Formats: sequence, C-alpha cells, structure tokens
Amino acid sequence: MHGSIGLTGLLEDASRVLLPRSLPLLRATTTPLSRFPLSRDATRMKAQVIQTSADGKHGYALMHSVGNKVASQPVGMSSICMPASGVSDVPRSLVSVLKLKVFTNGTDHFVLRNANVQLTISEGRISSLIDVRLGRELIPKGSSGGLVIFEDRPNYWDARDVEIHHLETATPLSFSQVRVIAEGPLRAAVQTQAKYGNSTIDVTVRI
Repeated sequence: MHGSIGLTGLLEDASRVLLPRSLPLLRATTTPLSRFPLSRDATRMKAQVIQTSADGKHGYALMHSVGNKVASQPVGMSSICMPASGVSDVPRSLVSVLKLKVFTNGTDHFVLRNANVQLTISEGRISSLIDVRLGRELIPKGSSGGLVIFEDRPNYWDARDVEIHHLETATPLSFSQVRVIAEGPLRAAVQTQAKYGNSTIDVTVRI
C-alpha cells in the first residue's frame, strides 16, 4: 500500500540532485513494478505493458531481475518489457500481484484489495485495513486512518516545539470527492481531497 500527498516526483527529483549517479537497489519487500513514461507511440507501447494510467501517459510492467542485478531508474519503454499478453509467463511468486480488485458503491464506500491487504474508505476515513493472509484487522476498533491535525500552541518555545497537551487536540480530517483513478491489474488507486480552513490537500491512496 502506498499513499502520496501532493508530492509526486518531488522526492525523486531531490534524490537525483543529491545522488546523480546512484541506482536504487531491489528490495525483497518491494513489489517489482516499473512505471514507464509512454512518450512516443503510445498506442503501440500500450501493448507492451500490463496496465496504463488513466491519462495514457504512463504504463506499468512486471520486471524480472536476474541474479544480483539492480534496477536502474526507468527512462522509457522498450521491447524488452513483457507484453500484456504474457501474464501467464509471470513467475508464480509474482502471480499474487495481479489479484487486485476495486469495489465501490459510487458514493462514499471504496474497497481496494490485493492478495496481501484490503483497505476500505468509508464516510471520508480509512475505516478498515485487513491483513488478508492473516485475516486480521489492523485498525483498532473505534479508530480510523487518514490525516489528523493537532493544535500547535507552545507555551514557552518556538512554534516547531509543541507541548504534550497537543495530543489531546487531534482533529481527524475527512476525505471528500473520492474517485477511482486506477483499477488494476497491477495498481489500484483512489484520488481524494482533505480540506482544512482555506487549505485543500490532494491525496492519492494506492495499493
């Protein structure tokens, strides 16, 4: 599961400036998905990826690393990527990645599910997060997930230092205008907003 809050590309751009020659190492806990820009013949490129973004500008492909090779920063799509018709050739260890579904009643109830987790957004909050393999609810009863804001009124220090009593002023922010922007089979995502005062925070929740 992955969440982003209006910072698309910001951390990646900063990393490239600080470490221009670095390559990201593969991690066993990271889903082996690669996101490629479809900058040229988008129609032809779509046949080489398993999923494309809603705007058609990016495609997602399953990649297989041989031995101890590392994955470089993707700069574009090439013919070495597995075609969408080749899903049956995906190693069994990766098949679970494709078991992804999105359910919604079209208004205020959204469910994102894959082989590992099931996330539910209901009435503007993340009301449930289930470990599918263990059959275990991860959000305590009576609680919910999402953005929370606290009062920041230090008595003696600068604004960056807060007093312990700020923990008693939690105000959950509700999601609004939730809509599905990706329905798999590799990525599922909903786009939503959280508002506080005159501020609007764009939030994307992905699995």
